[in-house]
Amino acid sequence: MRFALLLIAFLSFVVVSKAGDTLKITKPIALSLLDASKSPDYHLIKNQGLIFPFTPYNGPLQYLKPDDNKRIEFSNTYFYIYAPALTHLKGEVRSNPLVFGDCYVKYLNLGFMSGDISFVSDKIGVVSYDSAFGGVLSFNASSLKNVVIVTNAKELSLSCQFTSFTDTAIMRIVNSHISGFQFACNPSTGSNFQFFSDTLTKGITFFGTQPPDKLRDTLSSPNEFHFDGCFIDAPFNLMTELPRTTFDFYNCTFGPHADLSFLPAHKVMFRSCRFISTNFPIGIFSAYDTTYVSFINTDVEQTRMNYTPQMHLWFDTSDSHDLMENSYIRLIEKYKKEGKSGSLQAIDIQYKQFKEDKIINWLDKWWWNYGYDKWKVLRLTSLIILCFFALNLCFWKPMQDAYPIIEFQSNDYYYQSRGQQLTDRISRPLLFTFFVFFSLRVEFNKLNLDKLPFVTIFLFQYTVGVGCLLFIAKAVFNI
Repeated sequence: MRFALLLIAFLSFVVVSKAGDTLKITKPIALSLLDASKSPDYHLIKNQGLIFPFTPYNGPLQYLKPDDNKRIEFSNTYFYIYAPALTHLKGEVRSNPLVFGDCYVKYLNLGFMSGDISFVSDKIGVVSYDSAFGGVLSFNASSLKNVVIVTNAKELSLSCQFTSFTDTAIMRIVNSHISGFQFACNPSTGSNFQFFSDTLTKGITFFGTQPPDKLRDTLSSPNEFHFDGCFIDAPFNLMTELPRTTFDFYNCTFGPHADLSFLPAHKVMFRSCRFISTNFPIGIFSAYDTTYVSFINTDVEQTRMNYTPQMHLWFDTSDSHDLMENSYIRLIEKYKKEGKSGSLQAIDIQYKQFKEDKIINWLDKWWWNYGYDKWKVLRLTSLIILCFFALNLCFWKPMQDAYPIIEFQSNDYYYQSRGQQLTDRISRPLLFTFFVFFSLRVEFNKLNLDKLPFVTIFLFQYTVGVGCLLFIAKAVFNI
């Protein structure tokens, strides 16, 4: 136990020592005592380790007392929090712009702030930001290890560009008004954003940092954006396709200014969502991958969306079979009503694939593409007749003995010319094939059971013929 404590203390010392001097702050101090800048435009704190007491309201940076409103920049600085005895720090809402550059932020509570805050090339453990009003919170080329929590913000602009996320890292925004959101994908790692009970207005913009086909191969994990109970009243602007990206909208309301008409993403889910405007535009597509979309307990009648063969319905493992089937049926009814034949064909084929077993599904697809390539019935029927004719020609004598409806050969066969004999030898098996294939009934009293193998072949040809006739009737008369 003692060794573990010594090891932890040593590692903490190593981390802090990289930043230079370490200062444990217990009471407010003048910012000028730490200022390493001679600039009239900003304050600079560099090569410093700062350990603040935990303050749940105003934030630990209230302990740094500036005498002006100049921008405060931190460079190569280490931040951490310790738990002091319960005290209350009185202070006003800070408005100084803050810039953290090349810092190690293990834990930092920003508290009540109203100015712009930027993290540039930082290593971030935990950052909490409560009751912000206005300003911009931006993360640029930083590394997020654990979590960033923004709560109760008002008219806050949020930006996250080229920032890497570990597998467990999360950026969570709760009960806030986000007035503009920008995201530029890190080319190596994915990201995880969670919006809970937020209002999103103005522009919501996403950038890809590399061509989509290259970005798809370099991303180690997906980009995930979850919106739960949010009011979204802004257009989603994707400047380029974001591969391996999921948008999950749960119990969200889309306002009159919302627009998803250009949403090139991998997965998009709408669950228990509501659209204020009719004909709400949704454009989900991918030039490189299959896209997955889901409408669960959502009124698709109010959406305007084309459904392509590259799209597939996406369901959660907890969704029931009836819920899945209802999703297909509602989209089919929607596209029938709108007269969109291409979208109707795409979703109807997928519905048949969903409800049919594998053998019937394969046959339905191979035979006539689920009824949408009716010409294939005639082509395949002709091919089957040709195969049966070849079989009957090779085994003409035993086939004729098994079901003697046509004489084996004409009575004057030996008096005919060679050409007439060849015609006779071909025409009789061909006529037999057509008769069997297109018959609607079998004269069982004529079956010669002594030729049982060939009787079986005859019955197989008859059964296949009846099936083909039914498909032809359905293709011609649409029954």
